Amino acid sequence: MSKTLNVLLVEDSADDAQLIKRELELGGYVPYLQVVTTADEMDKALQKDIWDIVIADYKLPDFNGMDALRMVKQSDVDLPVIMISAAVGEEFAVEAMKGGAQDYVMKSKLVRLLPSIERELHEAKERSKKRQIEKKLQESEARYYGLFEESPTPLWVEDLSAIKKFIDDLKAEGVDDFNAYFDSHPDVIRKCLDQLKIIDVSKETLKLYGISEKETIIQNPKLVFEQKTYHTLKQEIISLAAGELFFENEILTKTLSGDVRYVLFKLSVMPGYEESLARVLVSTTDITERKAAERELRIKDVAFESSLTGIGLEDFRGRLTYVNRAMLNMWGFKNDSEVVGKNGIDFWHDRKKAKHAFKQILTNGRWNGELTAKRKDGKTFEVQVAATLIRDENGAPSLLMGSFEDITERKNGERAIKESEAIFHALFEKNQAVILLLDVNDSDLKIVDANEAALRYYGYSKADLLNMTIMDLNTLPARVVRKKMAAGRRENKNLFEFKHCLASGEIRDVETFSGPIDVHGRKLVYVAVKDITEQCKMEKALQESEQQFRMVFEHAPIGIATVGLDYQILKANSAFCETLGYSIKELQRMKFIELTHPYDVEENLQLHQKLLSGEIQRFELEKRFIKRDGRVVYVILRMSLIKDGDGAPVYFLTQVLDITERKKAEEALRESEERYRNLAENSPIAIAVHSEGKIVYANSEAAKILGAQSADEYIGRDFRDFVHPQYLEIVTERIEQVYQQKSAPLIEEKFIRSDGKTVDVEVAAANVIFKGKPASQVVFRDIRYRKRAETVQELLYRISNAVFTSSDLNELFEIIRKELSLVLDTNNFFIALYDAKTDLIRSPFFRDEYDEFKTFPAAKTLTAHVIKKNKPLLLKQHEIEKLIETGEIKPVGTMCKVWLGVPLRASNQKIGAVVVQSYQDEYAYGEEELEILKFASHQIGLSIERKQAEERIKVSLEEKTVLLKEIHHRVKNNLQVISSLLYLQSKHVTDQDIMVLFRESQNRVRSMSLVHEKLYQSENLANINLKQYIQDLARYLFRTYNVDPGRIQLITKVDEVTLDVDEAIPCGLIINELVSNSLKYAFPKMKKGQVCIDFTLNPEGVCTLIVKDNGIGLDKYLKTENKKTLGLQLVNTLADQLQGKMEIRGDGGTEFELNFIKKER
Repeated sequence: MSKTLNVLLVEDSADDAQLIKRELELGGYVPYLQVVTTADEMDKALQKDIWDIVIADYKLPDFNGMDALRMVKQSDVDLPVIMISAAVGEEFAVEAMKGGAQDYVMKSKLVRLLPSIERELHEAKERSKKRQIEKKLQESEARYYGLFEESPTPLWVEDLSAIKKFIDDLKAEGVDDFNAYFDSHPDVIRKCLDQLKIIDVSKETLKLYGISEKETIIQNPKLVFEQKTYHTLKQEIISLAAGELFFENEILTKTLSGDVRYVLFKLSVMPGYEESLARVLVSTTDITERKAAERELRIKDVAFESSLTGIGLEDFRGRLTYVNRAMLNMWGFKNDSEVVGKNGIDFWHDRKKAKHAFKQILTNGRWNGELTAKRKDGKTFEVQVAATLIRDENGAPSLLMGSFEDITERKNGERAIKESEAIFHALFEKNQAVILLLDVNDSDLKIVDANEAALRYYGYSKADLLNMTIMDLNTLPARVVRKKMAAGRRENKNLFEFKHCLASGEIRDVETFSGPIDVHGRKLVYVAVKDITEQCKMEKALQESEQQFRMVFEHAPIGIATVGLDYQILKANSAFCETLGYSIKELQRMKFIELTHPYDVEENLQLHQKLLSGEIQRFELEKRFIKRDGRVVYVILRMSLIKDGDGAPVYFLTQVLDITERKKAEEALRESEERYRNLAENSPIAIAVHSEGKIVYANSEAAKILGAQSADEYIGRDFRDFVHPQYLEIVTERIEQVYQQKSAPLIEEKFIRSDGKTVDVEVAAANVIFKGKPASQVVFRDIRYRKRAETVQELLYRISNAVFTSSDLNELFEIIRKELSLVLDTNNFFIALYDAKTDLIRSPFFRDEYDEFKTFPAAKTLTAHVIKKNKPLLLKQHEIEKLIETGEIKPVGTMCKVWLGVPLRASNQKIGAVVVQSYQDEYAYGEEELEILKFASHQIGLSIERKQAEERIKVSLEEKTVLLKEIHHRVKNNLQVISSLLYLQSKHVTDQDIMVLFRESQNRVRSMSLVHEKLYQSENLANINLKQYIQDLARYLFRTYNVDPGRIQLITKVDEVTLDVDEAIPCGLIINELVSNSLKYAFPKMKKGQVCIDFTLNPEGVCTLIVKDNGIGLDKYLKTENKKTLGLQLVNTLADQLQGKMEIRGDGGTEFELNFIKKER
């Protein structure tokens, strides 16, 4: 299916645009192209915001790809930009990529364009998705942070992953009763507290604990936990171990200032972290004030509760709000819940009198008197009452408090019978137990009365129940019931179990207790009925459980036995017998210890004693038994102590699991691991294993590479501690690759040694199982020396190349120093060149923190020692001082900590030495640096030799330049001699015309001589400065013709132009002829005027020479000077020689203009 693609194309070639469009169509796109060629068009196009990609030609006449790239970046639109060009050099491609271009494609290879576009469109889409996800994540985090930070309840987030791992480890070790475990290992709770991490805290949490900075509590959680939180932390860990995700408790904490606070602590595991417990939300509510109020109230309660006088509090509605224990006892109640909240008037027998007393208290603030009270059981008793109105802190009435004293004893005599009957009635009617009264004279035991509990239990009305007999309720036949009760009377038994039928038809198990009672002379039987249905169900379930236990005991796949407290075997199942090879009868004649291997007896007995003393609840032990045939069997023994209902020990319950085969496998595995360990330990390749981010094994070679004395130093440490930060991301990806693909290929990385130095290594990794856990085995080797060799090779190449890029020896030496600084310290560095004839050492390059030497005698210096012995020398300070003491060397300059010198050779001759030294670090140089410097010294020597040869050639060129100047000088001198000869010859000529010819020839020779004079005086021997030449030539001509400067003025306007000899000499001769003619003919009869010489050079390389005067004019001049004279013929000939064009004008004087093209050199 075709895909639409909107392309913004920066291109000035319609053909190329068409080719690009065609290439996109072949790739399955329907392209929409907008072609732009200027910045304005580009800006307008970008405002449309419809483009998928920008394709830009790197170079256009007025607008190029880099301009387009910058505009895209400035528009803040995520548009991929691909550069195209007919010929892009590597430097331009790098510039484009640095500028933000995604790729560059040659126009000759447009086949690469489509894959590049598809890749960049995909990456742009991924970047867009990433931005959307990041935006949503930021918004979500902002909402969470706002809710968290501004919560009115103190909140914090804990990381309990370390504690979770600890719990899982304990479970793996077989711990299932964490309460017992922590009781026997109390120090473990403190260790768990050390592993607790706080991730974040809210503002209210900081306020609660009086802490200003989050980091204070995050870095030291113990600041807010008192020692008394041990029990809470223990319960929290037990709760987490049970899989609970919520925990609540009251704990004691302290603020930073030391104030102790009570808080309600609520813990909830955050969604998504149920397995790791890495994020747990904790809320705390400060209940310090509430606890203080409760404590104060308890104190008052104790005072009230300890009083022998009854005390009660009542509100204005007459509801009791508090009664003490004495009052409860007085009124016959067990709990204050039976009283509090009820109307106080209800507890008085004489309600009218009680109401009057209530009003008196409200009116007068107090009342004293006697009232008749009514107990819970309905009995009345006389009470002495003292009541007071209690007011609050504002003086407003708050409560009524009364004190009560029982004065019944003084009035008991007269009311004894009445009270006894009332008590009986209350006991019968209000009793929560089901009670029936039966007529003993009725054969079916007719029901004559039933209390309210009986009515509720059986579900009958009282009238219905009084028309029934006990036989009607019983499900057994009447004869069976009578027989059972008769047998009970013979045995003096009055407790029976029956099944009674309720009004609903439900059958319930009951236990009846009966006995005779005399009511007003009538013989009755009272029956108390107790429902035992649930008890029967439990007994039945217990019987079934015991049956199941017996089945499990007999058929369990592991050995189970009961052992008496005297170690006599009481009972054993078939698996136990089979494990030890004895029959059950044989075992029952033996003691448990007799079967135990002698080496395991003592430990076994010690654990038995701990069970008996209650120190432990159970134990598990790996031990050995002796079988009937004498063979040793390895088992896991689990034993616990069974106690009776009173807690007295009865017997030991023992479980035995045969692990003999497993032990054999473990031994074989141990031998295999030992062989592997020996191979690994003696391997010349470094081997390390890490699991769950921690190093669990490393051989000696790994310790050696990482700079450790022993591999044990690294066990348990995070392997990332040794990975260079530059490679952390790569290593993390490779670990995932190892676990997914079982291995990772060989790559080069950098590790960090224990001394902080980096080491280049070559690393491969594979997925392994180490001690039952997935792990990654890493093998690596030190490639520092290989990398160092590569670096040195590159260094030598750059030193060799510097011979051609440096301008002189000093620059070459500086390059050598900088290149060597990549592999060793060159802060103090010099090149020493030795002159055997003078025995002097010259230092053309010297960089040192303290000294500076240009030349010094070789004598017995360290440098001379290296050069003359032709051997490298590495010395520490104490070794140098020893050589000085023995007189072998003489000190030169400041004493250093370490000195390293290597001889320099060229063309198989020793030419000097290269020296480095350090004034601070004694260990700056070693054997490795010595070898590097030795290796580099050969190339340094060759480079110095080549540069010296180059400078000798330079000197030779300078000598040739001097020689060329001398030639020009001699030519000038020879021309001057010719001029002088012409002058001497003219002295013998009397004909004036011939005299003029001699003078003109002399001037022409002078113009040529002046060219050579200017050349040998110039730095440039090939070109002449025309401005100075013209000025000197014109002044010479004025002097030759004895022109008065006041009459004829010379004006020159000449650009800064240089011409070579072939152009300068014709120009000079032309100027000579034209100026001479002006001076001879333009100003007759002492006429005044001007002679002007102009010379210009335009940007196209065209030279224009103008010689003019304001004399008698062209016509007269031509009459005076025959056109066919030698002078004008010479001017025309010289103009042709310059391939120029001569124009003559005569308006207001005479003007000659010559135009010619300057030759390019």
